[in-house]
Amino acid sequence: MDASQYLQIGLSYGRGERGIHAWNSSLQYGTTVGGLVSLDAKAVFSSHSFGAVTVSGLADISLSASVQAADELTLLAGIKLPVADGNHSENGEPLPMDLQPGLGTVDIIAGLSYSTEHFLVSGALQQPVRQNANTFIAERSSAASGFRDFPTTSAFSRAGDVMLRFSIPVRFDAPWMISPSIIPIYHLANDTYVDSAGITRSIAGSQGLTLNAALFIRYTVSHGNSLEWNIGFPLITRTARPDGLTRSFVITTEYRMEL
Repeated sequence: MDASQYLQIGLSYGRGERGIHAWNSSLQYGTTVGGLVSLDAKAVFSSHSFGAVTVSGLADISLSASVQAADELTLLAGIKLPVADGNHSENGEPLPMDLQPGLGTVDIIAGLSYSTEHFLVSGALQQPVRQNANTFIAERSSAASGFRDFPTTSAFSRAGDVMLRFSIPVRFDAPWMISPSIIPIYHLANDTYVDSAGITRSIAGSQGLTLNAALFIRYTVSHGNSLEWNIGFPLITRTARPDGLTRSFVITTEYRMEL
C-alpha cells in the first residue's frame, strides 16, 4: 500500500496439542520513512486453555525494520521481546510451555524477500539470544493436573529456526485477492532442558523440519482499508515440539487501515 502509516488489529484461534485452545489478539503499527524504509511494531495478547486452566497475558512485542534494497528485493531485521519470563504457574505448579502466553525469550530476526507480480520468496533466521525462566518438570506435576503428558522444559534452551516462504498471488476483479503459500521451517538443533537431577538433557526429535501450508485472502473494503484472513495448518511436523507452538490449524482475521 502507498500510505506512510497503517494500523492493523487481529484475532486468531488455533488448536494446539493435547486439545489446547489458543486465542491471540494483536495490534500492529507501521510507518514508512523516505519511501524505502519501513518500521513496524506489534504487540500480542494470548489466552491458552487446557481443561479448567486458562492462562492469559501479553505475549511478546516485535519490532522490525525493512529496507527496499532494490525494486524487487527487501531486507529485514527485527527483535522479539518478551513481556513475561515464560514461567506462569497455576496453584503453585509451574506450567508447560504449551500454556505460556509467550516463549519468554529474546529473539533476533534477520531476513530478506524477493517479490514480483507473479510470486514472492522470502527467508528469515530467528535466533534466541536470551532464554526463558521456565521451571516445568512433568514428573513433579500433580496427577490431577493432566500436565504429566507434557514435555519437561525446566531451564529450557530453544534453538533457532530458519524459515522460507513461497507464495503466489492470485488476483481477481477488485476487491478480492488470494495467495496460497508453502512455508518450510527448519529447527536448527535439538532443544535442551534440565531434569529433576540437575542434568542437562537433549530433546530428541526437536531438531528438524516443519512444513506448513497457508492461504491468505484479502478483501479491500475501501481505499486504504481491507479485511484479511489467514488459514494455516502443518503438513509435516517434528517428532518433538517442546516449545508449545504447534497447532493443528490456525485461523486469523485482521483489519488493516491506512492512517
